[in-house]
Amino acid sequence: MSRIEQLKAMALRKLIHVVLSVFLIIPFIINLNAYGISTTLYFTLITLGGSP
Repeated sequence: MSRIEQLKAMALRKLIHVVLSVFLIIPFIINLNAYGISTTLYFTLITLGGSP
């Protein structure tokens, strides 16, 4: 694997971590109940969406 490919893979992993972190923080910033979504439902959907 070339150095460029290694850097691209590392950047992609970092991007995925940032996106997942944002999804975990959203319920603490936005009141999901206003949209009819409970916190339990939100995290269940994230878990189901992230499972292969």
